[in-house]
Order: sequence, then C-alpha cells, then structure tokens
Amino acid sequence: MKNFSIEGLLVQPNLNRVSLGDQEWRLEPKIMNVLVVLAQNKGKVVSKEELLKEVWQGTIVVDMVVARAISELRNIFKQGLDGTKVIETIPKKGYRIVANVNFNDKRSIPKLKPLIFLLFALMVLGYFGYRYGILEKDSIDTESNLTIKPFTSYRGWEYDPKISSDGKFVAFIFAIFSSNNSIVTGMSSFNSSNFLATIGK
Repeated sequence: MKNFSIEGLLVQPNLNRVSLGDQEWRLEPKIMNVLVVLAQNKGKVVSKEELLKEVWQGTIVVDMVVARAISELRNIFKQGLDGTKVIETIPKKGYRIVANVNFNDKRSIPKLKPLIFLLFALMVLGYFGYRYGILEKDSIDTESNLTIKPFTSYRGWEYDPKISSDGKFVAFIFAIFSSNNSIVTGMSSFNSSNFLATIGK
C-alpha cells in the first residue's frame, strides 16, 4: 500500500506510521488497516461488519475492537490536527472519513544512502586534499633547500661518478674544452669524505 495523506498528516501503511513534521505516531497493524479501509472509501459509510471482514478477515473478535481502533485513530488526529474532525460516526450504520484524503502525496522518509555516499565522497576528497597539500608543501620545501655544488674545480663536465669499494674515493670522467676548441677527456678521483660531507650539508 502506497503512502497517502489526511489533512496533511502523512500515512505510511507499510511502516504502520502516521507523521507530521517531526511528530510521529506508531499504529498497531490492525488499526492501520482500519484507517486504510476508511481512506479507500473516503466519504462513504463503512459498516462495522465490513471493517471486521476486511481487517480481521473472519477472526472471531468482539465488536469493541472496531470502536477501540476508531478511538485510537481519533486520538492521533486530535493531537496532530488540533481537533480537526476526520472520522464521523453514523449511528447504527458505521463510520466514514470526512477529511481531505490525498493518495498522490509524494512525501517519504529521507533517503539515507545518497546522504551517506555524499558524506563518504567528501571525506575521501578531504583526505586526499590534505595529503596532496602536505606532499606538495614538502616537495616545495625540499626543492627550495636543495643546493647544487660542483664536485671539483675543473672547468668542464664531470659525469658518471663511481664510489670505490672501500668507500674512500669517488672516480669520475671529466671533459674540458681546450683553447683550440678540442675536447680533452680523462679520469680522476678524489677523497669521498669531502663529497659525502658536502651532500650532508
């Protein structure tokens, strides 16, 4: 059974609940079924016998169960609608709903899944934004503190450095441009302790 409303009160048969804003009332299943039968026959008189047949479906009960159900419903409507008359008693015939019933009410319980997904997405974005910001800052700080110093005082290029097996020397190849535009290459080495000390600064 889909949701409907009575004078603005949202009725949710599948949840056995009637609500208005942040107020809500829980109904026993049989009492909710009485309300549904009356709503489906809006404006028509529904006899006590019809209610017993539709709601209790042949179960042997006393007639007072219908009167009790009607009383419970009237109490809810009195609280939620400030005394607006919803159910009218027709002496020796039955009951009918005289209030406005809307079966096209689109209101429902707020859907939690999209909200949870949105919160999760925001958390993930916040986490990676934070991490990216930290890494970017660290990268900038590292680059700004980096000082490049030459290995030697040779004029030209030094490349392909190798540290000796005992760790005491660094061997490398160097190339120097001579005055007649020729290139002089060679190999040299120096004490690695000075090199390592320079890196550590």
